[in-house]
Amino acid sequence: CCCRCSVGAATARGRRSAVGAMGEAAAAAAGGPVVGVLALQGAFAEHVDLFRGIGVDAREVRVPEELAQVDALVLPGGESTAISKLARRWGLIEPLREWVAQGKPIWGTCAGMILLANELTGKMLEGQEVIGGFNATVHRNYFGSQLGSFSAELESTFGDAGQAKYVGVFIRAPVIIKHGDEVEVLATVKKASLDSKEADERVSTEAAVVAARQGSILVTSFHPELTTDPKWHSYFFDMARQSQNGSSLAQTEE
Repeated sequence: CCCRCSVGAATARGRRSAVGAMGEAAAAAAGGPVVGVLALQGAFAEHVDLFRGIGVDAREVRVPEELAQVDALVLPGGESTAISKLARRWGLIEPLREWVAQGKPIWGTCAGMILLANELTGKMLEGQEVIGGFNATVHRNYFGSQLGSFSAELESTFGDAGQAKYVGVFIRAPVIIKHGDEVEVLATVKKASLDSKEADERVSTEAAVVAARQGSILVTSFHPELTTDPKWHSYFFDMARQSQNGSSLAQTEE
């Protein structure tokens, strides 16, 4: 995946104006679940900024004590090897694995998708730790180097009918090349939308899977935090709210 890139600062300015008018979303988010963003490396600040722009209580998470204070978690884009090493150093690897095992809402973007995959392929560095839990094989650098970065419209079941297609930002992006039956594909990118020769040679099906969900796990190979469109952040917040409501109902019934 990528380090936090210069496009983040540019989109942040546009994002503030885009989400500022979303009063209804902010009102709906008030009193809802707290969303944490793993803040060890990568584009964590952009995620926090976008969540807060739609009224979500979003917080940076760096240590296990902070993880315990949130209801849902985002693993941001960045360098997956660096994030895993820092998570090990700060005692977060096992708590993160337990988080997934308990079925708590978690969203991996780009490097986060890599960290959540059960299996990896494509230039994997020997000894890289993953959190796992997402039943899929992920190609780490499917679209090649940083020079192969691009933006493209997604083919997706996500969003309301009649709306413009979502444009994903792909930076050294991974792709799901195989997944279990329990994984729901949410978005793909067609070969025709890609300019990268390297990517085109690797695509073996009609489209590359770039977003999916498995229960409480959401993964996207693109970077929603580097756009002004909060659709995917709202979608994940809804996942977190449904999980929180389900937990509250279970506790009441007990």
